[in-house]
Amino acid sequence: MTLPITPSTTSFSVAFWYKPVSVVASARVIDWGDAGPSGGFTLNQGSRQRLSFQVFNGASQDVGLDKENTLLDVPIHVVATYEQNSAKLYINGVLVGTDTAITMTAPTQTLTIGRRATGATNFAAFQMGELLFYNNKVLTLEEVVGLYSTGKVPSSPTGKYLFQGDVTDSSGNGNNGTLTGGTYETAPMNRIAPVGSNKALNFALDTTKVVTVADTALLRPEATHTFTWAGWIYLFNTNENVLPRICGKNPHFFCFMGDQTNGMRNRLALEVERSAGGTVEYWGSTRLQAHRWYHVAVTFNDGTTQIYVNGEADIMSTINVSDPYANPISSTVGADFLIGNRNTGSRNVPGLIKDFRAHNVVLTQDEIKQLVRGAAITRGLVGKWNIDEGTGSTAADSSGNGYNGTITAATWESLTNTRTQAGARTAAGARTAVS
Repeated sequence: MTLPITPSTTSFSVAFWYKPVSVVASARVIDWGDAGPSGGFTLNQGSRQRLSFQVFNGASQDVGLDKENTLLDVPIHVVATYEQNSAKLYINGVLVGTDTAITMTAPTQTLTIGRRATGATNFAAFQMGELLFYNNKVLTLEEVVGLYSTGKVPSSPTGKYLFQGDVTDSSGNGNNGTLTGGTYETAPMNRIAPVGSNKALNFALDTTKVVTVADTALLRPEATHTFTWAGWIYLFNTNENVLPRICGKNPHFFCFMGDQTNGMRNRLALEVERSAGGTVEYWGSTRLQAHRWYHVAVTFNDGTTQIYVNGEADIMSTINVSDPYANPISSTVGADFLIGNRNTGSRNVPGLIKDFRAHNVVLTQDEIKQLVRGAAITRGLVGKWNIDEGTGSTAADSSGNGYNGTITAATWESLTNTRTQAGARTAAGARTAVS
């Protein structure tokens, strides 16, 4: 696909939804450059499933910003901006790379999507949705986050392409593109969301909502000292509750932070009670936002915790204390395993939970990435609550261990409804230049 847009060597921004079907080194997602490569810029695929933003000053590459470990068949929102002495790459509203002391020279080629601009080589296999191009404008962080989270399009795009059966420029500037060899998908390219059934449990608006799983030896992290908890959450807002619990066994808990008083609002955390007394807290850094699905996971191995958001490592923390979790904590043995609230209520999650699981081992990042894609990871699995029944008061355990949960007050919600709310929008996708 080619676009009749000549990027400015002074400044530009490009934004789009991107879902890789396969990854081939040097395959071009967007390319504007001469042979070499020389001049212009490229957004291309590379080894280790990375997405790379490169800017060229003549034959010299002045910037190479990589986002490694993009997931196959999982859409991400990409924004790349350039101005003299500054290039930035954003993924899902987060700045993942920046470079300075750069200058871009102009090539002679046409802006091309899905292959090298100089000819029919370096084809990339992916889906693209809602492509925006801005000449002489660098999108701000606020604009990037707004575009990703709510779909609010910054004003005056040079070209806007929705790929709804054509490559028409809907910006009003008449920069219509030409598609060669690609196809249009009939299904929309949704942002990251759970795989499978379209039902989830709603824990919002009622402090008594909870799923209770009776205590059992296999669900005692206080005895195993190692565990992984993982699941999908969707937040209606980030202000409704204080320290809402995603899951836990009192006093152990993994929680989404909604507290505006402690400066850690909207972040994930794990709190563990030490056998020596007192508690330790492990905080993530990603600030979750409302009206979108997140896959969240936490692993714990004695004093070390790793938090993951959408399969990406958020933060690893090690508490520098002697043997912080050495012995079973007698006060918690016998406590029920709770999902969506704490045992005394009032800290319910202000949103939805689906496909929650507990492992008595530390899963690797690769295994957690596979969970995001809906893979069946069974190593150390002790409980898996799909939360997809859509009716009734039982959350069945599909791990084979029979640890069914009892649903109290929580109501069933259609995932289809969550994808039409503000900020949970979809982008129509076109598969471009499939090699």
